[in-house]
Amino acid sequence: MGWPLCFTYNGSVIGKGFVAHVDLCGRLLAIPEADGVWMHGVNPGAVAVGAPTLSDANLLLRDTLTKTFIDFANEAPDFDDFKTRVEAFYYATDDDADDWKAAVEQIKSGAAPVPDGIRRCPDPVLYVRVSQKTIAQLTPADNPLVFRETQPALSSAA
Repeated sequence: MGWPLCFTYNGSVIGKGFVAHVDLCGRLLAIPEADGVWMHGVNPGAVAVGAPTLSDANLLLRDTLTKTFIDFANEAPDFDDFKTRVEAFYYATDDDADDWKAAVEQIKSGAAPVPDGIRRCPDPVLYVRVSQKTIAQLTPADNPLVFRETQPALSSAA
């Protein structure tokens, strides 16, 4: 079994003639393994990362999502196409959705331990928002290398 986590992502991406801002709350299943932790995306489903620790996996998740959105921006001829690609990526639910629900029930029943330092997120609202930014709206925080801590949280459905 694993830990049913929710996470947020918030970042800007430069495309061909546009700057887009991506803000989302997603779900993933974190599975402790002998060599570290693997995170399997549920929404978005087409993402999986592994690292020695949960914290390292979280950083890799953010990096992987940023690179994915940059790839979409490179492929998209305009903002509308970019938005469509991001939304399709997000809503492509993985087969792990049933495992995620089972993990929630395991946590709720007390049959599975909750890792130390993981906060609970009460009633996570899943969403993806893609908006276009103007030059006047940009700030130094929009640079992709600016670190924003986005620690995952245990889904409070658990």
